[in-house]
Amino acid sequence: MHSPTRQGPPTLGSLGTIRFTQAYRKEPDSVPLVRHRFMEAAHEGKLDEDLAQRAELCLSELTGNAVNHAQDPRERCQILVEVTVRAIHRRLHLEIGVWDIDQAHVPDLPDQAQAIRDLFDLPEDSTSGRGLLLVASTAEEFGIVLGPHGKRIWCRWPL
Repeated sequence: MHSPTRQGPPTLGSLGTIRFTQAYRKEPDSVPLVRHRFMEAAHEGKLDEDLAQRAELCLSELTGNAVNHAQDPRERCQILVEVTVRAIHRRLHLEIGVWDIDQAHVPDLPDQAQAIRDLFDLPEDSTSGRGLLLVASTAEEFGIVLGPHGKRIWCRWPL
């Protein structure tokens, strides 16, 4: 009889297929395309199913917010979706981010505890106002980076 093998933490090489950066049109049809592309990559990279579902929810919300709320004065209205695995303080993290060109509309990010309380207070039939609350209550960390060409809203989880 042999003892079960212990599986250690994932390595960057084993999760490398999860990485992608892709531009999408700023239109509602892009949201399911982003979700599908992410879940393909998560499956190929053997990402934990629970984490994949949480990340898919956050990616869907961030993409939907960019599609619905970001203003883009250019005719080529696009958003950029990034999914990567990176080392932060010697620990691997799954990080997703959505870029848009709109620097004028920067949302306030709720803290995690407040987001959970606010989600419970929303009416059940509410169709808006949940996106960043879901991200804040689901992601380990999240934030906004302002750059010269727009903003990137991101979230991450340790692996």
